[in-house]
Amino acid sequence: MMVTAGLQMGNTLVFMRRNCFDILEQLRIQVLKATALCIQRYFRGYRRRRYFVKLRRCAVRMQCRARMESAKRQLSLLRATRASIIVQRLVRGLLARRYRASAMRATVKLQTRMRMFRAHALLVSLRRTFKATVLQAKFRRHRARKAFLLVLRRVVALQCAFRCHRARVALYGLRQEARSLKKVVEERNVLQEQVREWERKYAQMQVEQERGVAERQRAQEEKQRSYLAEQERVMKEKQDEELREAREKALKEARDEARRQALEEAR
Repeated sequence: MMVTAGLQMGNTLVFMRRNCFDILEQLRIQVLKATALCIQRYFRGYRRRRYFVKLRRCAVRMQCRARMESAKRQLSLLRATRASIIVQRLVRGLLARRYRASAMRATVKLQTRMRMFRAHALLVSLRRTFKATVLQAKFRRHRARKAFLLVLRRVVALQCAFRCHRARVALYGLRQEARSLKKVVEERNVLQEQVREWERKYAQMQVEQERGVAERQRAQEEKQRSYLAEQERVMKEKQDEELREAREKALKEARDEARRQALEEAR
């Protein structure tokens, strides 16, 4: 069956016909094509993965830039809000100072009128009776001073309450601004840590992929080299066998020719 197929095995050698060798050569070419296709597939996969990683890194950078712009807009909005609060505080302070000045002017006018009235009354009372006028003047002065001190204490209390309220509003605004700035700084730190982690993972994955591709290429090269060496050895053995057969055949023909000539001479 092997002889009909064009293949015959000896003790140490394998003899093949041309058609059998062509079949084996076609199988070798098919194996080489399959190997080349596998290498191309892995290389294209590696190139696509690298392109995907590059796109993802660009997307991450764009996201970082967008978040940074959003944080800047929020910060500018907070600054504008703080500026509006400062303007409101200044306007309210100006209005309060104007109200206080008008109240002081009204108080001074009232005091002037009261003092003028008291002076007139004192003059009238002095004209009437000196002692009664003196007593009345002291009593009125004491009563007016008491009323003025009461009004002054109320005005001072109102000023203290207003200034405390303004200070509390300013403190609340500063606290809100500090909290928002702290939150922005924390988000920026978290984003920076995530970017560093992604960069480390990408570098590690790229090194592992390059190492695996190099190892696969070396294995494929070693396999191909060993296969080619085996094919060369088989071809060399086959050529040596053919040369040996040709020599034996030539020797046999020479011996037959010599015997035939000897027989012819003997005849």
